Amino acid sequence: MSIRIQTIKLSKKFKTHIAFDEIDIEINRPQCIGLIGENGAGKSTLLSLLSGADFPSSGAVLINGNSKVCNKEKLKAMIGYSPEYPPIYPDICVEEYMMWIAQMQRVTDYSC
Repeated sequence: MSIRIQTIKLSKKFKTHIAFDEIDIEINRPQCIGLIGENGAGKSTLLSLLSGADFPSSGAVLINGNSKVCNKEKLKAMIGYSPEYPPIYPDICVEEYMMWIAQMQRVTDYSC
């Protein structure tokens, strides 16, 4: 399943904190993406917006060219998002955890 993710001037602001301001991202093919940054840089907030778990202050998130995804379960299956603090066993390896999350979110095309 192919998915295209795009953000247009995406911003997320909290009361006195700007997580990020007017960022543009485009992902055109299935791939594994890593976000690197300091604590509080907005990495988890961005993923929350991309997965539909939260709403931007301004700007847009487009999934396959659509700004609104009505079926959040379908979106989760396409993206395979896992929250920042997952409820897992401390001795599980990363590969096992990612495969488990993919199965739970009904991601059909995955590999580690």
